[in-house]
Amino acid sequence: MLVAFLIAINHIGIRYSASLISGLVVVGLVIQALVLAVGFLTKFDARLFLSQLAHLGNPERLPEVEYFDFLDTGLNNFLYGLTLAMASFIGIESIAQAAEETRKPHKWIPRAAKLCVLAVLLSVLLFSILSMGSLDWRELGSSYENPIAVLVSKFPAIGGHLSILVALAAFVLCLASANTGLIGVSRLAASMGRFHLIPRWFYSIHPRFRTPARTIVIFGIIGLLLTLPGDIPFLASLYNFGASLSYMFLMMNLFLLRSRDREVYRPWRMPLSIKLRDKGEYALEILILGLIGLIGQPRSGFW
Repeated sequence: MLVAFLIAINHIGIRYSASLISGLVVVGLVIQALVLAVGFLTKFDARLFLSQLAHLGNPERLPEVEYFDFLDTGLNNFLYGLTLAMASFIGIESIAQAAEETRKPHKWIPRAAKLCVLAVLLSVLLFSILSMGSLDWRELGSSYENPIAVLVSKFPAIGGHLSILVALAAFVLCLASANTGLIGVSRLAASMGRFHLIPRWFYSIHPRFRTPARTIVIFGIIGLLLTLPGDIPFLASLYNFGASLSYMFLMMNLFLLRSRDREVYRPWRMPLSIKLRDKGEYALEILILGLIGLIGQPRSGFW
């Protein structure tokens, strides 16, 4: 029912969909800030946090991890955990996918992307620090499906009440994330159809609502079908692998486009680049951050 609702609201218009996301994210951020404030004031133990930093990965073998025999089991688990942590940043690219429906995109999209990266980074670090300073890592590891709820339940006095808010935050943020995904994939597929990268049939703009109606319905139905089995670990693995693969292609095309389309208007450029010159003019521009991403993505996807 929720996925069907998202299909309907996206079909009507981006304004309503964006307003829904904004409202949900504000609610989620307020609850997260409340949890962090209460946790650091009432539960956090700096000595426990520092003592647990010495543990580099779970020493036990886990069924969902593909192990390399030449690496220590704990290191394998630690690297696997890093690939899961990468999923925190999945979805930020959806900001750029809505560029055609954004006023002054050259101004607001880079600013929004930077603020999102900062917000996600702070949230991930603060919750990780709070968790490691409040609970034993074994208890956190055994509650990987609902770690924040377990963390909050240990808060003195008001932990039980806050757990209800955590469940609410998880719900609204997952709903916002699903809505963002539907916005991104529908615009991306419609744009590819427009430029004949996939069949032109996918590029269909509704005459009244001015939305890519066909791609919204098609990918919305695919998402709806994937939710029916209720297999969350499978969905998470599929989501993470698909994102790793897409980011790998993104980094490859970043090098190609930067060198081929030199005349494209770029109000913002990625910093840290090396220009290789040929007869006075540069023939190739190597982006350091892009190169790091290209090297890292195949390994994280394989793990």
